[in-house]
Amino acid sequence: MPRQCSPSDPEDARRRAEPLLECDDGRFWVVKFRNNPQHRRVLVNEWVASVFLRYLGIAAPDTAFVNLSADFLARIPTLA
Repeated sequence: MPRQCSPSDPEDARRRAEPLLECDDGRFWVVKFRNNPQHRRVLVNEWVASVFLRYLGIAAPDTAFVNLSADFLARIPTLA
């Protein structure tokens, strides 16, 4: 289920390509966007890699989809 997230520090979200956001589960997540400077394929590559690593029984960071409010995206248009 997608998590609802908000910026822990709006300035951090503006500065970083992968901002740190606090989600409704109380955890902080590094969030990557479609316009990631590493390339848009990085999202799929990391998702597939994490699933494959878990299948092999190798520790991997949790991955999740997040929902961001329209207000948040309007304040930081470079992330949308």
